Amino acid sequence: MTKPRVQAIDVSTRSERDVLKTPQRPGFARRLVKNDPIRIEEMEELGYRVVQKEDGGPFVRREFVVMETPQDLHDARQAAKVAEVRRQREALSRSVRRDLEGVTQKDEFRGKTGIIGGVSIEGGGS
Repeated sequence: MTKPRVQAIDVSTRSERDVLKTPQRPGFARRLVKNDPIRIEEMEELGYRVVQKEDGGPFVRREFVVMETPQDLHDARQAAKVAEVRRQREALSRSVRRDLEGVTQKDEFRGKTGIIGGVSIEGGGS
């Protein structure tokens, strides 16, 4: 009986063999963008530009195009997103607290029979 052959495996780190990994450029934030003219145009309106290879063609990884924007612009946009999320969470939290303060005893369950929002609810009997 012969032993089954085991194929050699790639022992390099994931980042070394990741085909979507792109070289970074100091001072710029790069990202992969779906290779769709409409999506590329949207990203250009946000300040991104297509990264060019030495031969002048676009830097492509599978079905994505590599685009970059200055790091300062990227950081400012990210900070604005975080601030907006925090503002929305705070508004939601204030809204929930205000709603809870308006709850009266008649709105809560009392034993097997309760009244919620002015509607009587009969509990199941045992």
